[in-house]
Amino acid sequence: MKNVIRLFAIVCVMMLAACGSSNTPSGAAEKASECLKSQNFEGFVDMLYVEADKKDTEKYQEEKQALVELLQGKYQQLVETKGGISSYEVLSEEVDEEAGTAVVKIKTTYGDGTTDDSKMKLKKDEAGDWKVVFGK
Repeated sequence: MKNVIRLFAIVCVMMLAACGSSNTPSGAAEKASECLKSQNFEGFVDMLYVEADKKDTEKYQEEKQALVELLQGKYQQLVETKGGISSYEVLSEEVDEEAGTAVVKIKTTYGDGTTDDSKMKLKKDEAGDWKVVFGK
């Protein structure tokens, strides 16, 4: 009986590890999309690529808070016009390992049933984690 319980625990841990990996471009894009869907704007901003020497500055903290507030306002407009985000799906992933960049194509479905295909650009940070490139 102990062996069965131990085997079950090992299988559960392995399944959780496999499902929870966001250190791929698609995984990071899904995590960022989930932050937007669940209105976790601070979590989304934490998924953005920022150069290491700028992360701990007071200016960065102010810009981060301003961006969170901007996203809250934009999402409120999205709720009013399209009913918010109901789901998202990764359609494709293109990775340039040499450059440490990727483009993930995502299909977003809104509360009113309309859909939108968009591309999310990502870049590896100094720790080797995939982060969303915000802007151009």
